Formats: sequence, C-alpha cells, structure tokens
Amino acid sequence: LASAATWTAGVDAPTITETLALAADGDTVIIDGEWSECVDASGRTITLSGSGTLDGSGCDAALTTSGGDVTVEGLTFTNPDGRGIYGELGGLSLSEVTFTGTGRSDWSGGGVYGYGLTLTTTDCVFTGNVAYEGAGVYLYGFTFWDDAGSTFSDNATAASGGAVMAWYQNEIEL
Repeated sequence: LASAATWTAGVDAPTITETLALAADGDTVIIDGEWSECVDASGRTITLSGSGTLDGSGCDAALTTSGGDVTVEGLTFTNPDGRGIYGELGGLSLSEVTFTGTGRSDWSGGGVYGYGLTLTTTDCVFTGNVAYEGAGVYLYGFTFWDDAGSTFSDNATAASGGAVMAWYQNEIEL
C-alpha cells in the first residue's frame, strides 16, 4: 500500500487545480495564501488543508464536489458571484472553515449548498453571506448534516433561512 502524500499549491504546481491533478486519492493538498480560482474536486477522496483564502469570484462555486469524500480544514472561502462550496452525492467534512462574503441574493446556498451529502461541519464560521434562501447553509434534499460548534452571524436572505435552510428530507444533528 502506498502512503498518502502531501502536496502544496504554488510549490508543487502553480494552481490548486494543477496540484489536485498531481494528488492521488487519500492525499492532502496544502493551500496557503490568497487564491482566485474555481476548484473542482468531484469524484475525489482528498483533503484540502491550510490557512489560505479561496476567492471564487467569477465561479458558480469556489469549490465544487460531486461524489467522492472531500475534507476541508482551516481554509476561508469568499465568492461574491456564487457559492463558497457546492457539494452533492458524497461526503463533505469541514473543520475550522470560514465562509464570508459568499453568495448571491437570487441563488440558494451562499456558504454551502448541499444535495445528497453526508455533511459534517465542526467549528466553522458563516458570516456576511447572502442568498435567496440559506445564506450560511442550504440543504436541498437527502442530506445528513452533523454540526458541532459552528457559528452563524450577519447572514442575509431575500426569502428565508439566514443561517440555514433545509428543504425536503434532510436529517440534521446540531
């Protein structure tokens, strides 16, 4: 069995996307500094970790994941043009992640949009996000969400769910 490797964006490759392409499932990608990039980790089992900020300006989501099992640790997400993270049909684990200034008032899910996920959030911060519904977290359906210690403040919606909006057959443990 090969052991998991650690890759660093900006050192091992010039972008996060190119660094992800080098990484194998089970590896960790370190993201420090300021990044303006649309990242897609769909179908991957990967950890994204560091103290960096991912600005998804111009993207539907700063980070997209569909399938796979993605862990995010310590990062900050901003995206005035769309969501912080769009996740569907897999696992998404967030620890000490900050979402600030994400979302659009005509879309649901400013910080995190989840569909068919197993979502875990631990000590995350959702502040200053906007959405039509669910400025912090929007669960569309068939999502299990377990949260421990996350905080929500100054999130605004055009309709409902400033902090959280759950629609259709979700299970939530807070």
